[in-house]
Amino acid sequence: MSMARLHAGLLAIAIAMAPLCLAGQVPPRPGQATPVPRDWSEGRPLAWVDFLALPDAASKGAALTAYEIQARSICEVDGPAFRVTVRFLPDQSWIKPKQRTARTLAHEQGHFDLAEVTARRLRRELASLRLACASGTAAFAKLVADFQDRDRDLQRSYDRQTMYGVSAGPQRQWGEKIKSWLRTEKP
Repeated sequence: MSMARLHAGLLAIAIAMAPLCLAGQVPPRPGQATPVPRDWSEGRPLAWVDFLALPDAASKGAALTAYEIQARSICEVDGPAFRVTVRFLPDQSWIKPKQRTARTLAHEQGHFDLAEVTARRLRRELASLRLACASGTAAFAKLVADFQDRDRDLQRSYDRQTMYGVSAGPQRQWGEKIKSWLRTEKP
């Protein structure tokens, strides 16, 4: 299961992809640093120690991977420059203790990896745009909103087809598909 937020930064556009569930957030203990979101990295897969929020007891899900896709447009001399990042949100991500398995972790990594695939596709699309700084705001916001919908649909298909990671065959097929997309979609 995933919870995502897609941000179009510097335009003051923040589009929530799923209802933000802050009830499970764990405040830092005195003297403890606030959990820092981390960018997606091929060399740093998720680990259970990354999931810091309290599990949602009312949820049927085994775990929740919260992430955000941040899209920023910065006006430079020769036009806008775009930066798109995927960040894992540890203080909003959780796992139910009895579900702490390699299979569940692989499924949750799939959600994070799919977000990176979406971000790479958004980067590619933004790179092809020819916008002026002043007049490109609406086109940028529309494109980011479109990719928000694409990511939501992709994540839902992943959960549905893998039965939330329970169905081993489809989970394996999706894992191979995600790896292929990460190889073919330029960062």
